[in-house]
Amino acid sequence: MKKGFTMIEILAVFTVTALILLISVPLVTGILKNGNDSEYDSFKDTVFIATEAYINDGSLIEVNNTEEEPAAITIGELISSGYLKSTVKNPHNKKSVLEPVNQKIIIKVWRDEDNVLNYEIEEK
Repeated sequence: MKKGFTMIEILAVFTVTALILLISVPLVTGILKNGNDSEYDSFKDTVFIATEAYINDGSLIEVNNTEEEPAAITIGELISSGYLKSTVKNPHNKKSVLEPVNQKIIIKVWRDEDNVLNYEIEEK
């Protein structure tokens, strides 16, 4: 009597494994993407809160600009003024905001017609 697997049994195992991979890979990829998106949203919220505090505390910048010509604040200004910690990391490249590659991040700020501050992060 021979011991071992038949070709049908091996094919069945490969088929089941392929089905599991077909289902699980897109799910895991989606979960990772959502995690990265929420991490960047959190980073943006932190920067926007620091920017708003910077402006409200009487910074040198007067924001009466429009969306077409927004005021610009750099990450370096927020850090040197003490509104943002230098330990904050940019989720796009996992590097500290103090590193030169992240010094090109600019926060554009403008007021809309209802006098509400609007923010946008631009990474060059």
